[in-house]
Amino acid sequence: MVIIKPSSPPQSQAFVFDFQPKDPEDMNVALAALLGREVPALERYQDPVMAIDIVCKFNDRWQTGLRIRYHDCRDYTNGLVEYLTGEKYVLKRLKKSSVLGSMQANL
Repeated sequence: MVIIKPSSPPQSQAFVFDFQPKDPEDMNVALAALLGREVPALERYQDPVMAIDIVCKFNDRWQTGLRIRYHDCRDYTNGLVEYLTGEKYVLKRLKKSSVLGSMQANL
């Protein structure tokens, strides 16, 4: 999940973008996903009418077959953040800094 808060004052609403199964409550979809099979998925936005053009362009190119650990919400988040900022593997970096920060606070 990626949350984008515009910096301009008139636009105070944050935008939320995510990638998940089309029918996340379907038990067959959940089982197939857990078994590593590709399931139909889609990008979800908080408000499609107000979606940011750049994110929409990214979403148009994003393959919508979801496979856990191969093409899932983590890959979507990394891909979208890289598309927006140029920074690669942001989740890995954040996880490392979070773990290191917690370890240092406990010392």
